[in-house]
Amino acid sequence: MRITAQLIDAATDRHLWAKSYERDLTEVLALQGEVARAIVEEIQVSVTPQEEARLKDVRAVHPEAYEAFLKGRHLVEQRTDDSLRRGLSLLEDAVRLDPTFLLAQVGVADAYNLMGFYAVRAPREAFPAAEVAARRALEIDPASAEALTSLAYVRMYHAWDFPEAERMFRKAIDLNPKYPTAHLWLANIFSFSGRPAEAEAEFRSARILDPIFVGRLTGTHVWGQFLKDYKPVPW
Repeated sequence: MRITAQLIDAATDRHLWAKSYERDLTEVLALQGEVARAIVEEIQVSVTPQEEARLKDVRAVHPEAYEAFLKGRHLVEQRTDDSLRRGLSLLEDAVRLDPTFLLAQVGVADAYNLMGFYAVRAPREAFPAAEVAARRALEIDPASAEALTSLAYVRMYHAWDFPEAERMFRKAIDLNPKYPTAHLWLANIFSFSGRPAEAEAEFRSARILDPIFVGRLTGTHVWGQFLKDYKPVPW
C-alpha cells in the first residue's frame, strides 16, 4: 500500500508539504497512524495524551480481515434490512479471520444493535448477541470507547436503563471525545429524557466530527427539529 499525503493552504492554493509512505498491507493501521502523526506535526496541532497513545498503539492486521471489516462497516451504515445482514456477515468473517481485531468485534456488536433496533432480527435475540460481541471487544481493550458505546446502546434499547446507558456513553466520550457515534447515541438518551438542549448539543458534536455520515443519516434540519419536539412516551 502506498499513500501520498499533501498539505495545501486552501486560501492561496499554495503547496506546503508532501510525503509518500509505502508499507505492506498488514501494516495498514500503523501506516495510518504514522501519516496522522506527520500531519499533526506539520500543522502544529496539539493532541491529547490519549490521542497520542491511539496513534502509536497499532498492530499488524490480517489484510483479508481488514477488507471484510471495511466492506461490512460500509454496508451496516446503509441501515437497510439487506445491508445489515450482508454487513454483519462480512464483519463476522473479519472476526473469524482475526479474533483479536477490536473494531471488527465492535462492528459485529453495532450490526446486531441496529438489527435489533430496526427489527431486522428479533430484539430478544439481536441485543444479547450485540452484548456478547461488545464484551468480547472490551476483553481485547478494556479502554475501548467504541466497545463501551456499543454496550451502552444495549443498555439503552434492550434494558431501557437510561441512567446507566448515559453513564457509559459519557465514559466512552471521556475515553475518546472524537468518537461521533457516542455523541449521536447520547443525544438519543437526552431526547428521550426530555432534555432537548443537551440532545442538540451532542447531535451537533456528532455532525461536526462526522458530517458526511451523520448528516446523511439524520438530515441537516430534520433530526435537530425532532430532538426539540420529541416527547417521551411509555413503551
